[in-house]
Amino acid sequence: MNDQKLLNAIGGINPKYVNDSEASHSATHKIKLFRTPRIAAAIIAACICLTGITALAASGAMAGFFKDIFRWDGAVVGTAYENATDEISVTADVSNDTIMIVLTIANAKAVPYSEIDTIRLKDFSILDSSDHIVVNDQSTDAVLLINGKAQVSFPVSDLPAGNYHLMIKQFEGGKKADQPLPINGEWECEFVITK
Repeated sequence: MNDQKLLNAIGGINPKYVNDSEASHSATHKIKLFRTPRIAAAIIAACICLTGITALAASGAMAGFFKDIFRWDGAVVGTAYENATDEISVTADVSNDTIMIVLTIANAKAVPYSEIDTIRLKDFSILDSSDHIVVNDQSTDAVLLINGKAQVSFPVSDLPAGNYHLMIKQFEGGKKADQPLPINGEWECEFVITK
């Protein structure tokens, strides 16, 4: 049965509509053939980009970045600076039962350090040579940040003689009339108490 007899048998469908339908079907089929390689290429490109970003993050080559702090209802209530480990160096020394911690910022003219006047230790711990926590969850008073350097001190007279590790997870930068800026990272330094 040819197309004309079939169209008459079905109910007098105009052959023009059938031809339009066949043309539309072949055009749609061609578009699908061209979309498939494009989609595959886009997926491959996205995977390569994500692999590169992950490798940079794992190597520590990514610089610090700002991150919003959210309240329980989703409202943004502040900002924190993340991944600042390589941007601040920390040394510690003990003298007269007081630990003196010297903070040195690698690039004091870069944001956020150029925007803060004071800095303090916000979240830190002191571990003994057996990795037992002897001081935990204290914060120090804010000290002036001058030319990218600050010196924070606090008493350690209650600790016995020995080797210790200072573990810092967060500094807090401040400026008059501004909200404090948490500066997060992981810093570690050793010090010795002799008595």
